[in-house]
Amino acid sequence: MKKREAELKAEVARMLAAAEAADCEEDKTFGKDKRGDELPDWASDKQKRLAKIQQAMAALEADARLAAEEERRIEAEKNSSGKPKAARSRANRRHRRRTSPIPSRSVTSPIRKAAS
Repeated sequence: MKKREAELKAEVARMLAAAEAADCEEDKTFGKDKRGDELPDWASDKQKRLAKIQQAMAALEADARLAAEEERRIEAEKNSSGKPKAARSRANRRHRRRTSPIPSRSVTSPIRKAAS
């Protein structure tokens, strides 16, 4: 048992020395404040971009819901006023779509902004 204990102590010492050498090498490669398993810059930038796109999509969807609710409210007021519903021409419908009560949003890529 004493012989096996000495062998195991030597093996553990070798493993710890190898781990220490690997740790020093990683510190030289990645820096002391990094672990080495962080995402590369290009991947983290894409994650940030995806988060911005998802936020913009949610805002646009919320605006669309508000515009639809406003449109329904306006229609309900028109219908409840007792006036007969006038036939709408195709041009009138197009005009109504362009003059939405909710302003449109412009969503552009932060990368394109930086490049300009």
